[in-house]
Amino acid sequence: AQTPPSPSPLNPPQPSPSPPRAPRREFFAVPSGSCSISSDGDCIRSPNYPQPYGENEQCTINLTIPLLLKVVAFSVESSSGCGYDYLQVNGQHYCGSLGPNGTVATEQIIWRS
Repeated sequence: AQTPPSPSPLNPPQPSPSPPRAPRREFFAVPSGSCSISSDGDCIRSPNYPQPYGENEQCTINLTIPLLLKVVAFSVESSSGCGYDYLQVNGQHYCGSLGPNGTVATEQIIWRS
């Protein structure tokens, strides 16, 4: 049996092909409100981010598949029971500085101020 050639400057290891990555824009949409999707399609931002958001704003985020959320920055006015400003994921309200990092969103997401 032949052994495969070992990597060398003349025979460098070949990277294994990575599976194609679908753009996130296919996975969610913002049908109402003033939230925005980043140019690479991987992030949804509140209005005016990174500056403070305004009062009485809202946006709805629809999902086409369940998504594992990765929270990069989260700061929503904190109140008892998150009754004023909040991000709603799977029916649970998040406010203050603890967002839904690591949560699998399975239904519409709502943000309100």
